[in-house]
Amino acid sequence: MTITIKTRLADGIYRSDGGGQTITHYEFATGPRNLLRAIDTLATHQEKMRNGFGNIGCGRSWLEIDGHVIPEFDLRDVATDDVALWGRDERGVVKSRTEKARALIAKVNHV
Repeated sequence: MTITIKTRLADGIYRSDGGGQTITHYEFATGPRNLLRAIDTLATHQEKMRNGFGNIGCGRSWLEIDGHVIPEFDLRDVATDDVALWGRDERGVVKSRTEKARALIAKVNHV
């Protein structure tokens, strides 16, 4: 069971540079804290791909949990800090994010 970050570069990029192929860039063991790390890594990775290949050539990068592609809006919901809404301290925000990550993993795996 893994969390992966994958990219498919546009067909116009040289095949020797990964064009037209789906490449796994990062793998994490499936778990709530690793999901939070993966979400942060995905944002950094997407920016790196845009800088390296341009907005069109970078194709698309996404996150999968145990082989299921996770929509960006679900990832944003997990990554959102509730401190402004609930007035929680930093520890409460981290706990809230971890609980949301655990719930998303359970939803994907139908646990």
